[in-house]
Amino acid sequence: MKLQLLNIFIACIFCISCSQKPVKTERIQVSPKVLTDSLFIKSAASFICIGDYLVLQDPRQVSNFIKIYDTKGHLVSEVGQIGNGPEEFILPECIPFGENKFLTWNRYGTFQTAVSSSENQFKQEFRSFNVFNGKNQSIQLCKNGNFITYDPTKDHVITLYSPDGKEIASAGKLPFSSDIANREHFYSGKIVYNHENQILLLYLEVLPYAATFKVTSSNISLLNERTFGNPEYTINGDQMQVKEGGKNCLVGCCLTEDFIISIMNDPDYTGNDKSQTSPKRHTVGVYDYDFNLVKIVNLGMPRYNLAASGKDNTFYAIVQNPENSIIEIEL
Repeated sequence: MKLQLLNIFIACIFCISCSQKPVKTERIQVSPKVLTDSLFIKSAASFICIGDYLVLQDPRQVSNFIKIYDTKGHLVSEVGQIGNGPEEFILPECIPFGENKFLTWNRYGTFQTAVSSSENQFKQEFRSFNVFNGKNQSIQLCKNGNFITYDPTKDHVITLYSPDGKEIASAGKLPFSSDIANREHFYSGKIVYNHENQILLLYLEVLPYAATFKVTSSNISLLNERTFGNPEYTINGDQMQVKEGGKNCLVGCCLTEDFIISIMNDPDYTGNDKSQTSPKRHTVGVYDYDFNLVKIVNLGMPRYNLAASGKDNTFYAIVQNPENSIIEIEL
């Protein structure tokens, strides 16, 4: 009987080890669909998909720095002013705010916010939310109107708030020291939310760490987390030093139905071209929600920003082709 149990135990261990084999990464070349090849922008600080529209913002343009395109590539509207005035932004960021709506929030100054909607031709409506207080590095919105924030100075870095600033739930503890100075810098990061599957992605920008959470209207729960490689850092007292900040980090992520898409330099590129148009900058990494790298996709052109609705496995990219363009890719 003992021998039989031992054999069953060994068989179970063997099955588990077999199921944990590394996922093979597939390399693919795609021919993206060009939606528009006439983006008159200097740079795109953010790029998001809201239902039937694509929103990009170029804060280097003082007037009409927000450009709204439909998903066929037609320019629909331009809004927003950069400046210190009562309805102007200093360092803005746009986030989805429901179907065919987006919210622009000011990271500094008055922390004012403006909602733009297809229902009113994207005219800005300035509103006040107590969540915007200068402490949160990245903000997203649940379907029911509650806000999700990332604040690296808190013990639980992900917090769910009601629009009036009442805390509903919190979660997420970083696998690094909580006693260092300048946590805002070393643990700087961003969050991206997929309204369709209610999955939130947190990815850091200095240290190679990322985590996914299930976020509903009233609860946050950790799904998965991953430290990529072995980050080289030291802590002396309350001072942290990172040898190569940003190495192996996820960059510029968007979420599709089944994948996390990240800007990734081609790991197989052996040339010495280090320019912004180098062939090594033509690729994106496609991860499953367990952080397995399943595809490396070559777009055939330099890519700068990514966006997705999350409803399917289509994503969009701002690329140089040879001018700034928007392309569509179906995985």
